Amino acid sequence: MPKLSVGDYLKGQEARLFEKAQDEYLVVMQNLVDIAFELLLDTGLAASGDKKTLTAWREIGNEKPKILAERIGLEWLDCLMLPILTKQHKNSSSFSKEHNELLLLKAQEKFGNLQTFDELNKASVLMMALALHLSRALGADTKGIAEHWIEIAKSHGASE
Repeated sequence: MPKLSVGDYLKGQEARLFEKAQDEYLVVMQNLVDIAFELLLDTGLAASGDKKTLTAWREIGNEKPKILAERIGLEWLDCLMLPILTKQHKNSSSFSKEHNELLLLKAQEKFGNLQTFDELNKASVLMMALALHLSRALGADTKGIAEHWIEIAKSHGASE
């Protein structure tokens, strides 16, 4: 085998394309987390004294992938992992953007009319579960990132 520099090896493996796609999916993950935060912090759920939501976020941060997938359910899991997109995509950027739009539209449709704190809790936990499931696929420390997001939520008024 020829000797290659690390840079030449990565170039030959087209790692740049993978890294670009991964970065684009980090944006999708962050958008899912933003919805979880909005459902918790901007709806009055956290202000109501809710302690279930952050407890659930911690639980799902520690769950095995199979258990987390079961918690998410097939409808949302398929939307996350096997999206039905309408266009042909020539690159990861256009694919991830349409996938992101699909997820955001589905969240808006499902959660646009929530009225009870229990509904808000379930929706926030689901969005966090989706983000954490995606984070694992992107190679993140799921437990660590869940703890980080819990601390952020606490610093904005949520409690456990």
